[in-house]
Amino acid sequence: MTISYKLGTPLWVKCDDGEWWPAVVREADEELLLLVGGGYDMCVEFYHDPGNLYPLVASDDGIRLFHHSESERDAEEQKFFLVKATQDAVQKAFQDFDRNADSRKVVVPYNARELHCMSALLQSVNHNTALDLRRALEQQEGINLSPRKNKRVGDNERKKRKRSINKISGDMTTHHNDLKVGLSDEESSYWPIEPSTRTGITTTTTTLSSSVALSETATGNATAIESTGSSIPRVSHVEGKELFCEPFTPAALDVLRKEVFEDKDRLILSPLYRYLEVLGAVAVDGVPLQTTLPSPLALCEVPEGGFPPSRRVLLVALSASTFDHTDGWMVPFEYEDSTISMTLSVNDNLIETPCNPSLPSGKEMLAVKTAPVADITSYVIREELFSLKVGFTGFLEDAALWNGIIVAVYADELDMDLLVNRIVSNYQMPPRRRKRDSVVGVQVKIVCPITTLPLEIPVRGFSCEHMQCMELRSLLVHCIRTNVWNCPLCWSPTLPRTIIVNYRLKEWLETHQSQISEVEFIVETPSGGPLQPIWRQKSSRKIADVIAVE
Repeated sequence: MTISYKLGTPLWVKCDDGEWWPAVVREADEELLLLVGGGYDMCVEFYHDPGNLYPLVASDDGIRLFHHSESERDAEEQKFFLVKATQDAVQKAFQDFDRNADSRKVVVPYNARELHCMSALLQSVNHNTALDLRRALEQQEGINLSPRKNKRVGDNERKKRKRSINKISGDMTTHHNDLKVGLSDEESSYWPIEPSTRTGITTTTTTLSSSVALSETATGNATAIESTGSSIPRVSHVEGKELFCEPFTPAALDVLRKEVFEDKDRLILSPLYRYLEVLGAVAVDGVPLQTTLPSPLALCEVPEGGFPPSRRVLLVALSASTFDHTDGWMVPFEYEDSTISMTLSVNDNLIETPCNPSLPSGKEMLAVKTAPVADITSYVIREELFSLKVGFTGFLEDAALWNGIIVAVYADELDMDLLVNRIVSNYQMPPRRRKRDSVVGVQVKIVCPITTLPLEIPVRGFSCEHMQCMELRSLLVHCIRTNVWNCPLCWSPTLPRTIIVNYRLKEWLETHQSQISEVEFIVETPSGGPLQPIWRQKSSRKIADVIAVE
């Protein structure tokens, strides 16, 4: 009989010391389990050894459920709670259960868009079924899908959005003329993505004489940031279905620069890019629109010989209320046998809409995400202005498909070799230097768990508790591709400034390149002595074992 446990299930696991220790089921990459071998089909994290995952076989006799309720325990399990050696771990298991119970009680309200989508879906079924579903949603989930309720939620969201923008712009007024960009001296000495001063970049700016507000236009179909005293962005009908929307004013762009892209506490762009300037922005309120934005040719001094090939123009999506980049772009969805999605067009060239990061269940709060961007450099770098069109492949009545801000950003793309060299030359130690005796005997595979290729520059995260290393380039490519900068093994942050190199193992690999294919593991040894390799077992095949197949 096949046994499987859901993620987060508490278990008892019998360990080598003969005691039953509490653990919890964690998500593990199937490829990693196959790489480890041994028929393992799940991973657990022990409460007495947090941060490390251990592969197990779910049907093993040394695994059983951990019951928090005393009434559900049998006589044998009752004895597990009396073992002194496991008392601290058991207490942590109860604390973890209490935290999860509290989080399950928190009910996150649905926004106006989600309520409209629910209403639209109910309209696609017959009346009696829709009525039953409405009653069930209201009784069990407390969800009221009446038109009056939907309108009230939408009005409240617009009010909150206005207050949020007013607060940001009010703070901006006090220090608008004293912008200071860049990281601290300590970080800038090695960190490759510090925001640069806008040397050689000329922009037209105006002081914020009064608040910058997110206002509804006269048509009610689109929103844009306006500066009191400046021209108000107008939306008017053009040929086709798009509406023309004025881009952000210079004062509103200054808010984006200071509060978002020049804030060293916010990681917007991938470390592969170095932010240079905000070129322009436009607000999208769920309806097709088009606008005109400036390119670097209009705002920046062109170097002799033209712009370097590393200069890029990127489109970044931000939330309209908080300028947050983690919400990303609109996620396509199916409705009435059709796919509803967002489309982007630059100078009448269709651009692929970026995909948002895909995260494992339960890891959303710990994820270090950068913004998925659309690279439009080749379409705009030779012109002073470019046209941006935002469209949708479908329409839902009374439903806003996507509300947000699309920002055109000028950036410099870093060479991968430069990024690798800076990490290798950034000598760091883990936050708590372990005693050498605590890691003696630990086995480390010399193949990267991401690519299964031999290691060249073995690295792990600054906060990683495991000793297993990954290949530096493979880790960077993985994080750049997914826009998620967490360790694939333990989910600790793995930004370039938090990556450490195992120099001892790196030196061994460099001096034993001809023997790497014959090594299974490397065993950590005390300082001063050489690392101990465990060689692969050579299997000899007899001629009699070979069967000819005709």
